[in-house]
Amino acid sequence: MKSVLLEEKEIEKAADFLKDGKVVVFPTETVFGIGVIYDNEDSFNALVKAKHRSPDKPFTLMCHSVDEALTYCEPNEKVSAVFKKFLPGELTVLVKAKNSLPSWVTLGTGVLGIRVPDSSFVQTLLEKVGKACLVTSANISGEKTIIDAKEALEVFGDNIAAAVEGNPRSNLASTIIDLTEANPKLIRQGALSFATINEYWRAL
Repeated sequence: MKSVLLEEKEIEKAADFLKDGKVVVFPTETVFGIGVIYDNEDSFNALVKAKHRSPDKPFTLMCHSVDEALTYCEPNEKVSAVFKKFLPGELTVLVKAKNSLPSWVTLGTGVLGIRVPDSSFVQTLLEKVGKACLVTSANISGEKTIIDAKEALEVFGDNIAAAVEGNPRSNLASTIIDLTEANPKLIRQGALSFATINEYWRAL
């Protein structure tokens, strides 16, 4: 099936594609993302194929709310506090995953990257899908991030079902922190200051 260009108001169509296990590109508040539902192994493999990415590199789990995000991991009180303070937001948090998650979500690491986007469009999209999605930046691995939906159709072709038009706010990838150990560790600095997160953590 030929991939299609969707307007933001066609959010139901985008959600239906995701529910059907298809790969969809959509705008987040940081950059354009490319994603699939999390609990379908064929969808995971299709996302790997579209990205030209090594299948041994996990994808971020994107959730529509903080409450939903906390159901996928094993948080302690401090981790939960960070979630509730900084999410939704431009932050990806590495946490200890629940053992019940499908093997391709954590790839045997026991660690999960979780993000709750500060985008009403994405939150609504995920809510309509009814489950979390595996999402990463919309680009071929190692190449520049895509800046609009039409470019996504050109780059990914029939490896995606649809690309949703829209304008990411920052065009800067999320900050990534690791909360699997005793203290926060910065993996990637993005729009949200790691110093701010670390200061909050130490005050807990």
